[in-house]
Amino acid sequence: MTASDWVTAVIASAALVVSIWAAFSSQRSAKHANAAAVLSANASVRAADAAERQTEIAEEARAAYRVPWVIEHKSGSMHRLVNDGDEAAKNVAIQVRYGVDEPQSFMFPTIDARSSVEFVAHRVHGQVKIRVLWVRPVTGEEKSWEYPL
Repeated sequence: MTASDWVTAVIASAALVVSIWAAFSSQRSAKHANAAAVLSANASVRAADAAERQTEIAEEARAAYRVPWVIEHKSGSMHRLVNDGDEAAKNVAIQVRYGVDEPQSFMFPTIDARSSVEFVAHRVHGQVKIRVLWVRPVTGEEKSWEYPL
């Protein structure tokens, strides 16, 4: 064997070693990529399940929600709006409407659960309607309720 044959044999052997190492590395990378893909798919399924459960919980809470208001007559024209619910109400507006006139409004930033506020409503001939507008802090949902006085 000549020197150039030896050089060729060494280069060919080195190329063989490099190609075997590259094949092994690519198989290992493919296994890691497959494992990462499986982990990612599992995480996506868990995230979708969690989002679905959150939606179910919100729908159950919305379905179980009842109007929390009770109106009590205090004395004369004074009345009390009681939040008889289990959660605070935000941006509460009490509107007192006498017939077709513009309503008289009383605004409260928050009425906590199991608390009350007072407002004035005169009993006059004809229909007096009390309308309460509020926002549920849990859902951000705007709600309204009417009560004939």
